[in-house]
Amino acid sequence: MSEPQPDVAEADEQQRPNADDSVEGLSSVLAELREITGDLLELSQVQVERARIGLRNGLFNAGLATWVYLAAIATTVVAVYFLIDGLAGGLSELFGAAWAGRLGAGFLVLTGIGVIVMGARFVERRANLKRLRRRFSRANEADEKRTPS
Repeated sequence: MSEPQPDVAEADEQQRPNADDSVEGLSSVLAELREITGDLLELSQVQVERARIGLRNGLFNAGLATWVYLAAIATTVVAVYFLIDGLAGGLSELFGAAWAGRLGAGFLVLTGIGVIVMGARFVERRANLKRLRRRFSRANEADEKRTPS
């Protein structure tokens, strides 16, 4: 046949990528990838540093809370000691003998501890009974719904 028309040949040449354009496009893509990976690296470093700071703050807060609780317990123990010592002194004056005051204070402290323990057991038992009643009342209701009347 005949040779291609000149305007078709020119169009083919214009559509073919130029080697220089390909290199420039590839280098710009590589530059963008370098920038993205640099940003990702920086972001990961920031996240690691945030985790370190969070861990350090968490450990500091846990240590501080531990010391506060220990100080509160120590203060409570000292206050209870002074209360019992004052009670024993007062009972000693009342009965006229030091041993009677110490004996009375010990008896009152042990009685108080017993009342607290018995009260805690009573509250716990009552809560357990309520929980069991709720559980079995729901089970009974479910059984009634399953069985045809």
